[in-house]
Amino acid sequence: MSSKKIYPYGFFFRSDTDLTDISGNYTGNSFKIPVFLDTVILDDFAGNLVAGNCVLEKNGTKRYSLTIGTEREILVEPGDEFSLLIIDGDASNVLYNYQLGFRNAGRDGDIEISDSSTS
Repeated sequence: MSSKKIYPYGFFFRSDTDLTDISGNYTGNSFKIPVFLDTVILDDFAGNLVAGNCVLEKNGTKRYSLTIGTEREILVEPGDEFSLLIIDGDASNVLYNYQLGFRNAGRDGDIEISDSSTS
């Protein structure tokens, strides 16, 4: 039995149509996480990223590079605003779904990412 991490806060976006623009880039809806957290993961990615980078934008300026399925250390403070971006894309990129999970690094267990915030 595999052990999954606890992500008490999450944001997801799901679409029946491709979310990228004609250049293969994407700017996601902004959202807030109400507590101090230090880890993020990009998961449940449905699409095909031919070229480009997934980044988490914080408060319109600070960016964290994300790799699908890999945790990344960040600092979330109450009031911070985030959005997922795909930059330097390719016209062949497609994106339908994604999910971001946030947690404290010291917690683990078998609970999956929460859908506490929605699109």
